[in-house]
Amino acid sequence: MRFTSGSFLQFLAEPLCLHESVLQQMFVQHLAQSNAAPLADLKADSGDDYLPTIDELIVADGIALIPIHGVMVKRSQIWHGWFSSRVIVGSDHWSTIIGDLINRTDIETLVFDFDTGGGQVAGTERLGDAIWKARQSGKRTIAVCNEFCASAGLWAAAQCEHVVIPATGSMGSLGVYTVHMDNTKAWQEYGFEKTVIHRGKYKGIDERPLDADSKADLQRFIDGKYSLFVDAVARGRGLNADEVTKRWGESQLFTGSEAVSTGLADEIGTLQDVLESLRAGRGGRVSLDAIPAGECDPSTDPTGEDEAMLKINMTGQILDKDGKAVGNVSELQIDAAGLTKYFAAQTGELIESAVKTAQEAAAQTQKAAVADADKARIAHLDQLVAAVGPEKAIAAFKAGQTVEAAKAGLADDLKEQLAAKDAEIAKLQQGNATSGKAPGFIASDSAGSGPAAAPAAAGERSEFAADWDANKDNAQNEFRNETEYAAYRRRHG
Repeated sequence: MRFTSGSFLQFLAEPLCLHESVLQQMFVQHLAQSNAAPLADLKADSGDDYLPTIDELIVADGIALIPIHGVMVKRSQIWHGWFSSRVIVGSDHWSTIIGDLINRTDIETLVFDFDTGGGQVAGTERLGDAIWKARQSGKRTIAVCNEFCASAGLWAAAQCEHVVIPATGSMGSLGVYTVHMDNTKAWQEYGFEKTVIHRGKYKGIDERPLDADSKADLQRFIDGKYSLFVDAVARGRGLNADEVTKRWGESQLFTGSEAVSTGLADEIGTLQDVLESLRAGRGGRVSLDAIPAGECDPSTDPTGEDEAMLKINMTGQILDKDGKAVGNVSELQIDAAGLTKYFAAQTGELIESAVKTAQEAAAQTQKAAVADADKARIAHLDQLVAAVGPEKAIAAFKAGQTVEAAKAGLADDLKEQLAAKDAEIAKLQQGNATSGKAPGFIASDSAGSGPAAAPAAAGERSEFAADWDANKDNAQNEFRNETEYAAYRRRHG
């Protein structure tokens, strides 16, 4: 639409991500239109919003080209006299189109052709989010600054995974502003005195002179929009908000080389370079880096010469270390030996690096497995000790027994010991039954208490022989012989 005075002032009152030079052009154009015809003759063109179809955007198999041109507005409009009467598609509409492209399985790459000084904040966040979602969905997203990408354009372009700008391009202007227009004096020239009746401290601030409090509130409002801008660029460029503010937060414009060196863009190149790269299957990267001069591998370069073929761009030009074109690949005869000379060392390094990485990963996996096995063995031994005691546990661990098997073995040993004890008691009971004496104390019961003493050899008397002889008559009532008496004394003193 053509701006009338009212629509232009309304546009100025919006929060803008718009480079100042573009706003100046718009203002000059507005004055020219106003002087050329009465305001009543400047009628806005009517009609439905223009929305290109996806098929109109496909430029090659799997590649869609989305032009973001002119002043960025929320809704689609046709502006006569602005930027060569260019049809401008609104940010909301492009967001819808990008959402449809995400669902198209036959579209792999989205190339965004930016030639814009920015525009309204309204709609820009949605457009940036749509591009980010396309990137996260697995689509290849490439932004090309062709050749002006500022403010709201930067907001959207930064969401792409790869940003390309020609050396002559301009990119930046990270900032937000609005314009407060006090038209009191203008009304007075027509004989009107304007009085604004309002409730709410900040209501109607655009209709009256701006005081300090109102200006501070507008600043708060703009700061909030600015934070959204910074956060979006930080997300797209993989930085934190502080780093974005430090590098580009003062709204500077950068040349192509400056944009690449500061990380705002990734590569020097043109839209044509990117499209040719995509058609050639190189993923949209403009240049191919060869082996830098002075780093040739003697094993693959027996001549020892340091060649300086540093870069081949996608237009086929061969560039020297200073970026100067020194020839074209179409003029060269490159054989297999030549390719080997320049690229074999690099290929070997890549293979060696891949093998080394795989070996390191295998070693880490084996180390982790051994550590887990050791932990399991220690835990098993602890369980055995708790179940059957240290001595039995060690034997069971060496035998590879489970805790249940070790417990079963311990139970079997106890059963055997009890059976042997029962057999000994039964034997004593049987002997006493024939002698008529009580079982008394058996010799085997002397173990486990008191000082150990070796049994007397045949024909030898015990150390208690004198006591036995002195009390023989009384002792024989309780003990069958001197051996049992000695065993009792050793145990009980």
